[in-house]
Amino acid sequence: MSGVSVDFIRTSSVWNCDDADACTTDIASGCMNSRSCSYSRKNCDDGNACTVDSCDAKTGSCTYVPKSCDDGVGCTLDSCDARKGCVYSLQNCCDQDACTLDSCDPSSGCVHTPIICDDKNACTEEHCDPSTGCIISALCCCDSNACTSDSCDKTQGCLHTVLSCDDGDACTDDSCDVETGCVHTYKSCDDYSVCTEDWCNAQQDCQHREILVDDGNECTLDSCNPDTGVIHTPIDCNDYNECTTDDCCADFGCSHSYVDCDDYNACTEDSCDDTTGCVHEERDCNPDDFCLQYSCDASFGCLY
Repeated sequence: MSGVSVDFIRTSSVWNCDDADACTTDIASGCMNSRSCSYSRKNCDDGNACTVDSCDAKTGSCTYVPKSCDDGVGCTLDSCDARKGCVYSLQNCCDQDACTLDSCDPSSGCVHTPIICDDKNACTEEHCDPSTGCIISALCCCDSNACTSDSCDKTQGCLHTVLSCDDGDACTDDSCDVETGCVHTYKSCDDYSVCTEDWCNAQQDCQHREILVDDGNECTLDSCNPDTGVIHTPIDCNDYNECTTDDCCADFGCSHSYVDCDDYNACTEDSCDDTTGCVHEERDCNPDDFCLQYSCDASFGCLY
């Protein structure tokens, strides 16, 4: 019991006032037949509101047990003031971390819930700094490939679209180098023939035109060898006729004129055989008249 001592009196006709309680002072007063007992309780109050004061009835010793101020609420700081007794103040759950939401649960106490910095944008990178909180920065979609166009879609994230290197010129081979980007290499339209003129048309691609081989000479056959070039081969005007003279004129080509088989001898018959050429047969001056004499003169022919 705490507080000041309480005196009480028991009146009766008793001989012994001992109440067997070491925490009281027993006093007997009066005469034999009117004797009364009074009891004065020991004062164990230590003046400290933070203890539960009591007295041991057997030993009379004062006991001071620290008072429990636990109110069973996790969100209060429970303490005791020697004069006021239990004191309850709200607990400060701030953890000085900008990356948590601080709250208090009456059952469990302070709760520090991690902040979710996701802004639902696939084009940003999010992280949290304990000092400043959420940090949101633009996502770098650069793939270090000069052959792609890099962009970002809020839903899909980074997009790497392959570049079209087509320059619309049929005279270039278009390709892409990952370090430098589009490359336009001019085509070689060489068909490895010296008999053609090679060039490129931006719309129609490589063109090959045969070179002119005609030398304007009717006495040659004009052709071209892809390796060596133009060839002018003299034509053969031989008609295999021994009765003609074969010739060639640059303007008109082959000509075949009959040979003159006249040997200017009146004593021969002149003719021509296609195979052997001119034939000079001796003229027969015989008149079939045995009475006539005959001869032949080269200038005048038969003489009789």
